Formats: sequence, C-alpha cells, structure tokens
Amino acid sequence: YVWYRPDVGYVQGMSYLAGMFLLSMDTQYEAFTCLSNFLNRQMHFSFFRMDRNESVVVGHFKAFQSLLAVHVPAVHKQFVAEGVTPDMYLTDWLVALYTRALPLDLTFHVWDVYLLEGEYFAFHVALGILKLYSKELVSSPFEDCLRLLNNLPPDMQDAALFKAIQAVSLTPKKYDDVMRKE
Repeated sequence: YVWYRPDVGYVQGMSYLAGMFLLSMDTQYEAFTCLSNFLNRQMHFSFFRMDRNESVVVGHFKAFQSLLAVHVPAVHKQFVAEGVTPDMYLTDWLVALYTRALPLDLTFHVWDVYLLEGEYFAFHVALGILKLYSKELVSSPFEDCLRLLNNLPPDMQDAALFKAIQAVSLTPKKYDDVMRKE
C-alpha cells in the first residue's frame, strides 16, 4: 500500500485493517484491492493523513462530541467534567475500525454493517459502546474511564453491543447534519 499511495504511507493501524481483509478474502490481491478501496473512504483517509487534514479530523471529533451530548448525555457530562476527549479513545477505534478494540467475531459483525450502512455506522458503534458501558463511565474518574475505553472487555457480547447501538437513535441523515455543522 505504501508503494501504491506514498502520499499516505504506512500508518499504525493499517495492518489490522489489512489483516481483516486477509482473513476474509481468497487472495492477497483481493485483500489489497479491498484495503485500498476501504482507505479511500473520506473518514479513513482523513485519519490516515492526519497531519495534512487536521481540520477534517477535528471536525469528526467535534461532530462526535455533539452526537455524544445528544445520545448519551450522562457520559458526555462526565467526560466534560473529567476532561476525557474523543481523541483519547475514538482515534484508535476509528483508525483500526474496532479491530483492536473488539473481539474478532464482533468486529466482523460491525464491519458487515459498516460496509452496508456506511461511515455513519462507525460513529453509531462508538455511541453504542459508550451507552453499553455508561454506568461504569458515569461513576469513574478520568483514569478509569480511559482504562475502560482503551481496553474494552474482551468478553463483550454481540447481542449486548447491538442492543446498545439500536438504543441510540442515530440515522445517516442526523449524522450528515451534524457533520455539515462541524
């Protein structure tokens, strides 16, 4: 990929994405093609070229803050009080599209829906995770919040996460509206 897109180069987290495609495709060529197309999506391209598109990445964080305030307000309030900002956990989740954060079978399910629904679903999953762990997050100080967010429980259940995602009423239109504002 570095030879294909030297303007992007290698960014930590790409190997996790490549690994998902290698696990899913019959050939390395198919995996490379999928990875290349995947990384050309606006959100991923922005994060992987963070130094050149910093305002776009900051816009994603601001949009997420707005979504969090609306959809999981108690967690948002606690994060503001404790100084927990999206860049402290969301970057890792989005850059590797949950491959480092979630169990493999759950990651495949998230990817299936992400590839079907589009970019907004990556944010929907993040809100679902925060909703799922809202009781722990609301009662935790800064360090404990970050410990949980950066080391999600490895026994997270598919049904529990997708129930939490469904409980967050984020639609592609609502996501687009917030993204346009930021």
